[in-house]
Amino acid sequence: MLKSLKDSIPLIIRTLSLRISILLTITAATALGTTALAAHQIINSIWNFAAFGLDALAIAAQALVGQALGASESQRVRDVLNRCLWWGVGAGAVLGIGLAATSFLIPRVFTGSDLVVSWAGWGLIVCAIGLPIAAIAYMLDGVLIGAGDTRYLAWMMILALALYTPVPLLLAGPGADLGRIGLMLLWGGYAGLFMGMRSLTLFLRTRGDRWIVLGESR
Repeated sequence: MLKSLKDSIPLIIRTLSLRISILLTITAATALGTTALAAHQIINSIWNFAAFGLDALAIAAQALVGQALGASESQRVRDVLNRCLWWGVGAGAVLGIGLAATSFLIPRVFTGSDLVVSWAGWGLIVCAIGLPIAAIAYMLDGVLIGAGDTRYLAWMMILALALYTPVPLLLAGPGADLGRIGLMLLWGGYAGLFMGMRSLTLFLRTRGDRWIVLGESR
């Protein structure tokens, strides 16, 4: 049990960093005013819905990679990685296109306010652009969890959080009431900078071999 607890600490740190980023985003949206907060709640709901779909693929990647590593089949690990990555990016692109096409229709399910619909619609367009980028992070997150490379995941999540943190802090600061543009910048920071940094660092990690630890070598 103690070994399991020790092994889980990096994942706990990773999850805490993710939660902090979400709290910072909500704080900034709140500071931007009631319209921005209402629009943010709509955007966040749709983003989470898409994320759960991408996470489903990541869970499959996690299981397949773990099984291939346990069987000491390094080439199969690479094949699974590449296949899952393409599926993830493809799914992210399809979701992004669908979201962009319906960005000003979806908010009407949540609200009757034309202003909130407008703000949420522009925010969803930003998210639609960020979804294919985020898909890389979600897929490779699953791959590296399956490989047990959790320390790297924790450190890279902390790095992404450190780079993203100034965005919501500046937008929530006094005199930074940018209205709809502020909301778009906030989601651009989250979907582009935070998720983009996660995608970049995880992609670079999987280009090497340090994360591939075969079953017979454990």
